[in-house]
Amino acid sequence: MRYFIDSICKKVVRDLGKRFLFSLFLLPALPASSQISEHLYKSLPDSIRPQDPRHLTTGEVKRILDNTFLVKSLTSKEIAEVDSICLRFASKYINIKTEPARRDYLFSVCQYLSQGINYHAGRYSLRGNGKLYQYPFSKFAMQYSDLFIDLYGEGLYFDAGKLTQILSNKANFYVQSDAFKDAYDTHISALEVGKKFVKSSVPAKYVQLARFFEYFDRPYQTLAYCDSASKTLVSLETVPRRPSLEGFLIRVRQIANFSLYLDKYDEKFANEIKALHNSALALRPRQERYLSVSYTLLAGLAYYDKQYKRSLAYLDSAETTFPQTELLDVWEMNLVYKGLSLRHLKRFQESNDVFSKLDLDDIKKPVVAEVLNTLYEEELASGNFQRALQHRERLFKLHEKKHKMDLEGKALEMEQLFKIRQKEQEISQLNVLQNRNKTIFGFAVLIVALVIINFISIYRRSVFKTQSLVKQLETTTQLQVMHLELARQEERKLLGQDLHNGFSSALAGVKHQLDLAIMDAASKNEQELLNRISHQVSDIYEMSRSTSHNWYHGFGHNSEKSFAVQIQNLADSALPDTSYNKSILVEDNELSGMNLQLRIDLLRITQELLTNIVKHAKARSVTILVCKDLDFLILNIIDDGVGFNLEKAQSASKGIGLRSLREKLQKLNGVMQVATTKKGTDILIKIPFAD
Repeated sequence: MRYFIDSICKKVVRDLGKRFLFSLFLLPALPASSQISEHLYKSLPDSIRPQDPRHLTTGEVKRILDNTFLVKSLTSKEIAEVDSICLRFASKYINIKTEPARRDYLFSVCQYLSQGINYHAGRYSLRGNGKLYQYPFSKFAMQYSDLFIDLYGEGLYFDAGKLTQILSNKANFYVQSDAFKDAYDTHISALEVGKKFVKSSVPAKYVQLARFFEYFDRPYQTLAYCDSASKTLVSLETVPRRPSLEGFLIRVRQIANFSLYLDKYDEKFANEIKALHNSALALRPRQERYLSVSYTLLAGLAYYDKQYKRSLAYLDSAETTFPQTELLDVWEMNLVYKGLSLRHLKRFQESNDVFSKLDLDDIKKPVVAEVLNTLYEEELASGNFQRALQHRERLFKLHEKKHKMDLEGKALEMEQLFKIRQKEQEISQLNVLQNRNKTIFGFAVLIVALVIINFISIYRRSVFKTQSLVKQLETTTQLQVMHLELARQEERKLLGQDLHNGFSSALAGVKHQLDLAIMDAASKNEQELLNRISHQVSDIYEMSRSTSHNWYHGFGHNSEKSFAVQIQNLADSALPDTSYNKSILVEDNELSGMNLQLRIDLLRITQELLTNIVKHAKARSVTILVCKDLDFLILNIIDDGVGFNLEKAQSASKGIGLRSLREKLQKLNGVMQVATTKKGTDILIKIPFAD
């Protein structure tokens, strides 16, 4: 009885206000003589075409909403008209007399709005224009989802299958509005309803949770939910196979393994991706959308293995398998690996054409950082510092966004862990009450303590990572300021040289002509006038000559001093006095004449070596020496840290830092000598020095 009273009250309150609220969303009305246009009426298949276009029944509207997205021939204009029909007829559920039919009608409305998000996000996608698609009826869809849950989430006409689907749809609406905590809770609610009432829906709910954690790049959590989905599928032997669900599960597993491969560079993850690709090929009927994603990931593996032609071949297969690649969430990844592979093959114009489709100011995927790093290094090498700085700023924004999403994912992971620990604690406490066993009670307390310690440890690691990111941003920004200061000093030197060789020489010539004119003057007045002009020219000449000398000769002293200060600033930034004892020696006089690019390269190499000390050495004392020895520039950095395994560090899979340094030094014709023991590391770098 209480259920029926509550239902009636809810309907009265909602339906009096909903009709006015929903009328605000209506599209321009059709002529009074028809409720559906003649064009749409003729385009609908016979099975769902209404009898009279002037008078649509709720049953006819339901059939149209259930089947619209199955009719491939409908145009975007016709879909927009169905949107209008959905909005105009949604509130007419109240006119349906039987409660089951009313429930099914509301479900059709909610399902249509949910499918509309995917349709419109693909068909009207603004990819490449820097704007994220926003579904115009999201609020409307959320309100009707809440209405369905309120009316049929329990009671006589409760339908568990429909409820789990509505909850999953609602979770997706929350993700669109960045309400991730609400999205996670709603996904869990859908899973719990499925476990209790609809066992066949449980695998799909696990996969949706796996996809949710993929959004935050939490691969281990993603794979854990995939494992749960696979186990549940095996246990449901009587349920018919669902190739689309199996294809989506393969796709989610591949994305998670690819993320782990990029993080660990372990071949076992690459092999797992290839094995899953074979599984995707074996699916019948073929799932082209997910197979296209698989080809894109294989292209990524080939790119990192420096097989650029094979990478392009896989990307061609991805586009052939599913031509509408812009509708896939790996679309940006596809463009990145295609553009970078073309660049490595020296096909720069084609590469630039591919990169032009990316909006570097509104990046959706972290993989675009590969492009930004490449463009940054190219612009820096060509001396376009302004453009290089723009790409570096975009990288900062991308890192900030990724870090924010990482924190969101960690928060959800911690909450999930907390709930698991809570359940374990409740079980332990129940055992204490049942068995009256003090030993078990003490064990429960120990578990709680371990949970708290684990949370504190995770929190401290998160804070340390945030502080490290901020420190890295500050150091990189400081290095860019140094680059700009060096460029300004170089420009002043060139201006002083031009002033001395050009303007001052011209003035000397003018004065000489004036002296000759004075000697040939016809009158005393003319001679006095020319003398005055000659004196003024002499004054201007002396001023310009003095200025050019100040600019040119003053450069050497100031720049060397600035360079020594810059080395000191780098060391102070990376190695604070509270944690390190530093000894820094820069021989200013012997470095006179070092060109701008060499200064920048030396600062970058110094920064990288200091960063390695902070990350790995566990040192207390650091010595830095910069000097000139014959025709070589010497950089010597010594620390008293724990050292490292040189042979292991130089291997292909581990020695990324050393390999990067050696590549930079090769471009400068320089060499690096490394001596390392458990008592410290001594790195000596020699670069040819030309005055």
